[in-house]
Amino acid sequence: MSFDDTAEKVRRNVVVLSAGVIITSVLNLQVDQASKLFGFIELHSISAVKFWALITIVLIYVFLRYWFDGETTKQKSRLLTELSIIRLNVLAKYLEHEIKQAFKKNKVPPSICDFEELRKPELLIRFEEKQSLSDIKLDLSIERNSGSPWSGWVLINYELEWDKKHFSTKSGGNKCQFVISNYTQKLLVAFSYIHLCLYSKSSVDFLIPIFLFLASIGICLSKFVFIFLNC
Repeated sequence: MSFDDTAEKVRRNVVVLSAGVIITSVLNLQVDQASKLFGFIELHSISAVKFWALITIVLIYVFLRYWFDGETTKQKSRLLTELSIIRLNVLAKYLEHEIKQAFKKNKVPPSICDFEELRKPELLIRFEEKQSLSDIKLDLSIERNSGSPWSGWVLINYELEWDKKHFSTKSGGNKCQFVISNYTQKLLVAFSYIHLCLYSKSSVDFLIPIFLFLASIGICLSKFVFIFLNC
C-alpha cells in the first residue's frame, strides 16, 4: 500500500485502509488472506495480535495525516460556516412554524415573549366569531444575541387570509423577543447536522473517512479484546 501527500490521496488512504479492515472483519479473513487484501507481502508466521497492532498503527497514521492536512482544515472551516447558515435557516423555519400554529390556535408561541399580535382587537373579534384562517403568509427577519444563537429578536411581517367575507389582516414591523428552550435547541441542532450530512457533498467527503476510521478502529480494538480473552 502506497501513501501520497496530496489531499485527495491522503483521504483515499483512510477510506481504503478502513474499508479493508471492515471487509476483513465481515468476511472473517485469516491473517494471510487479510495481508493480501491490504497489499502487504503474504504473511504466514506473524501472529494475529502483531498483525492487528500493525494495522492499527498504520490506520492511526493515515488518519492523522488526513485530519491535519491543509485541505482538510479548510474543509472543516467551510463546513462550520455552512452549518451556521443551516442552523439559522432551521431556526427561522421553527419560529415560522410556531407563529403559524399560534395564529391557527389563538395561542401564544412558546418560544416568543410578549406576542401581542393575538391581542389585537381585529384578530380577537375574528377568533371570537370562530372564523378560520385559509392562508398565513409570514416574512421573518431574525436578529440573534451575540452570546447565544438560540435567543434574540424576530421581526414579523404577516398577512392572514380569512375564509369568511374573503378579507385579510396585515401587519408589519412587529419585533418580538424569542428564547428557544434547551430541549428544542437539541432537536434543532440534531436536525441541522442531519441536514448538513444529507444535503452537502463537501460534508459527505469530509465525514465518510471519519466514520470509516471510527468503525475500523472499533473493529481493531474488538480484535485485541477477542485475542486476549482467548489466550
